[in-house]
Amino acid sequence: MDLRRYNVIRRGLRWYRAVSQATVAVHSLQARIQELEDGLLRLGDELSRLQAFALRASPDPVSRAALAAIPASTAPFPSDRPSRKGILVKYLGSRICPEQPGSMWFARAAGSPLLQERVDLLPDDVLTVSDDDLHDFAVGTLMVKAEHGALKREGFITLETLIAETTEVSGQLWVAGNAPGLRTLVESESSAGVLYSTNRLGPREIEETFSYLSRFSDRSVADADLARDVHPLQAGAHAHRLGVWALANTRDPEARATASRALENMMIRYAMQAAHTLGGRHAWPYNFDFSMPWGTKLKAPWYSGYANSAMAGAAACAFRLTGKEEYRDAALGAIAFLRWPLEDGGAAYTVDGYAHVAEYCYRSPPIPNYRVLDGEICSLVYLYNAALLLADPRVLSFCMDLQPGLLRLMDLLSRPDGQPLFGMDGQPMNPGYMWQLWVTLQLLANIFKERRFSQRARAWAAGIPQSDVENGFPV
Repeated sequence: MDLRRYNVIRRGLRWYRAVSQATVAVHSLQARIQELEDGLLRLGDELSRLQAFALRASPDPVSRAALAAIPASTAPFPSDRPSRKGILVKYLGSRICPEQPGSMWFARAAGSPLLQERVDLLPDDVLTVSDDDLHDFAVGTLMVKAEHGALKREGFITLETLIAETTEVSGQLWVAGNAPGLRTLVESESSAGVLYSTNRLGPREIEETFSYLSRFSDRSVADADLARDVHPLQAGAHAHRLGVWALANTRDPEARATASRALENMMIRYAMQAAHTLGGRHAWPYNFDFSMPWGTKLKAPWYSGYANSAMAGAAACAFRLTGKEEYRDAALGAIAFLRWPLEDGGAAYTVDGYAHVAEYCYRSPPIPNYRVLDGEICSLVYLYNAALLLADPRVLSFCMDLQPGLLRLMDLLSRPDGQPLFGMDGQPMNPGYMWQLWVTLQLLANIFKERRFSQRARAWAAGIPQSDVENGFPV
């Protein structure tokens, strides 16, 4: 073998050795990358599990900014400033954090950032809201200034206390001509607090709901076949209505037990089986294709924030009636889906920092979000009831996040005459929805102790069809 050939072979061997070593290194690197990817997937699964029920105990900074009082002269929308001054409320007792005493705090010096005195709030204490501001003492929750009727002193209560643990006593937030008659159809005083229904609670309506829910006790239909034909919003709305009715303090125990069985049949045969679990979040699918305005097409299965809100309210009612933790978990899983960003497959979206829940859920971006007014209005009542029934401050905080954005959306989707529009393409609101929405605005006014909802309801009354009035819908 000559030297030249020897050198060629030696260089080839060196090259082969280098390539082999590089190949081993690449394989080792690939294995390490795979280990990292597997670890990230496990971490993602764990984060999804934790986030499923990790509802924040207080609004995020952006939402808190949205809640803050903005001078009317600089507000881009008229809805930015609260309207509560002079509202008279009665304290009901500790509801959201029952282990904590109801409290009112006092600052010894005007303008002091320190709350140096505290007194217990007692059931039936009467308070008058002092101004339209939200006061931030940097203590983790916003405060409302109010005068204590018995003490004749101005102090501060938490916004959560005002919303969830008081009731307005003068009736000024109702705009119906026959407010007492209307309230008998939409209010239910329960051990959890005053619950509200966006659907009437009259004898005829309750009979219709029993009839609807009877399908879930029909054992001749297989569970899979039953679930395929169920409209999630209808099931949730009927079950929620029956639950609110059954939980009334005045309800006969036998009638309550009958209603509880009907509601639980729906939970067992539909809600607990048909729910799609998405990283610990629960959503109930629509099993048909649907064409949206703007040409958007929804392919089955698709989801709705409105339907999920109704199911959350229904599951919370089932939990309160039966005490079964699986229904509490179902409610929280439904709400976790509502907090999951729209672009990731959930229902939550924000506009200018204001939080919203989409009625129609699809990935936006990239597809434009067709925002709908009626679903966002009614969803908030279902979620408020769930907060009371679960005694969960995180769910109440979520409601408080959504309220300012809803007021802004009503400003946006409003005709010059004050009547509402249905959605982002400017089509008129369905007249068949108007009475329910008019009522729901009054419910929200009483929930949030907020005149702006009452003002909208007063304007929307003109849009209620005369046929509804003639059919006994109180206005």
